[in-house]
Amino acid sequence: MRAEENLLKKYNLRKILGKPITKNRTIPYQILPSSKK
Repeated sequence: MRAEENLLKKYNLRKILGKPITKNRTIPYQILPSSKK
């Protein structure tokens, strides 16, 4: 996955969840099963 696509997904999830997504707070794998960083 390209970096800009990853940022777009994070930004969209940020708006949906209403919370800032940081490196310390990872998204549950149910939402992003492809992210394993």
